[in-house]
Amino acid sequence: MDAQRALLDQLMGINRNAIQGEDEDNTVKWNDSNVCVWYLCGFCPHDLFTNTKEDLGPCPRVHSPPLREDFLAKDEDTRTRYYFKYLHYLQGLQARGKQRVSRAKDRLKLQAPSHLGDPELRRQTKEMDDLQMRCKSLEKKIEELGEKGQVQEAQETLQEQESLKAKISNLKEQQKLRTTQLEARAKPLIVCDVCGGLIIEDSNTKNAKHDSRRATAHKAGRLHEGFSQITMKIAELEEQLKGKREEDYDRSSSRGRRRRRSRSRDRRKDRDGRSYDRRRDSRERRSRRESHDSDRHKRRERRYY
Repeated sequence: MDAQRALLDQLMGINRNAIQGEDEDNTVKWNDSNVCVWYLCGFCPHDLFTNTKEDLGPCPRVHSPPLREDFLAKDEDTRTRYYFKYLHYLQGLQARGKQRVSRAKDRLKLQAPSHLGDPELRRQTKEMDDLQMRCKSLEKKIEELGEKGQVQEAQETLQEQESLKAKISNLKEQQKLRTTQLEARAKPLIVCDVCGGLIIEDSNTKNAKHDSRRATAHKAGRLHEGFSQITMKIAELEEQLKGKREEDYDRSSSRGRRRRRSRSRDRRKDRDGRSYDRRRDSRERRSRRESHDSDRHKRRERRYY
């Protein structure tokens, strides 16, 4: 349904359902709040990581190629202002990607070698532990027989102990050989510096073709492709905005400065108005007081004459 709606928007425009002669204020414009700004500037990151661990969910705003054309037709200052916002958003996503790579490398360092779980190695280790315990018990027995003067029995026990030690030495050689074989067959993992995924590293030329296919499949994955696209777009924007200062294009900051200057003028006017009112009231009170004194003086003069 969304794909069909997007196709209709591309062919007929986002305002295809508008009634002819309808007020233009009701039509969708590129700078409306329900239009995706990231899509206008390049691509929307919500479309990059679908069904992955970094899935941002569906974008709640409108994606419309005609509105993108309207945006690209605007003056450079307007586009630059939005490109700065887009750059900051992509840099935040890139930081998340770098954290993902760092966590993957930490997990890989803590991961035990794969050959340690081999059942044959575990069996050999257990057998050597049992033989070493028997050797220790025979050594105590030899000391006891020597103290009792039973030389013949002590020599027979010593020969049995030497036989066990030979078995232990043989098992150690077998275990060493087994470990070497498993390490040669094991394929070490490395962390992808782009997306944090694990890649099998194999220098064996016999499997070079198979490894090439595996690497190609990894690079075609949504996570790797998404973070690669973000990295390339950041480099493109940084080159495009080189030498420009964001504050020179930030309309909100200029509006704020104008608003602060306006408030300052209003405060000065208020102060001047209040001072004028106070002076006027003082003059009126003084005039009334002088008039009252003059009337009282006249009344006294009439009584006198």
